[in-house]
Amino acid sequence: MSEAPPDGSQVNRWLSFAAQPHLKELDVNTSEAINLESFVYIGYGDLYDYDFASCKQLTHLSMTGAHFDCDEEFKNINSGFPLLESFTMIDCDLVDRRHQYLKVLVLEKYEDWAGQVKTKISIDAPILVSFGYHSRHALLQIVVNSPNLLDATITLDFFWNVRRME
Repeated sequence: MSEAPPDGSQVNRWLSFAAQPHLKELDVNTSEAINLESFVYIGYGDLYDYDFASCKQLTHLSMTGAHFDCDEEFKNINSGFPLLESFTMIDCDLVDRRHQYLKVLVLEKYEDWAGQVKTKISIDAPILVSFGYHSRHALLQIVVNSPNLLDATITLDFFWNVRRME
C-alpha cells in the first residue's frame, strides 16, 4: 500500500524547517524519486552532489544559482529528462539548450560567475511556445530555433543599480 501524499500542513511544516536561518545544509535524496515530476533547486554552487539519473518523469525543473563545471555536466542534466516541458534557470550558468519536448524556457541572469558574461545563447527546441530572458546584462545574440514560438519576452534591466540608489 502506498503512502498518501502529504497535505498542505505537512508541506508547510517541512518548508518552515528547511527555511530556518541556522540550517547550513539540506541533503535531498533524488535517487529514489523515479516518479518525480517537478523539482526546484535553490543553491549557489556545484550540482555534483545531486543524482538526477532516476528522475525520468521530470516535466518541470527550476534551478537557481546552479553552476555547471563543464558542458558535459549540463548535457547530462539536459538529456536525462526526456519529458521535460518547462525549464527555468535563475542566476545559473547560461548554456545552449537543445531539447525536443521543451515548451517553456525562462532564463534570468542577475549575477555573474567569476565576472564572466556570456554573449550568445542558442536555443533549439522545436515545440517551444514560450521563451523569456530577463537580465541586467545584454547578450549580443540570442538565437531561438523554434517554429512554434508564440510568446517571447526579453527584458534588459541596465539601470537596476541607479534605481536602487534612489
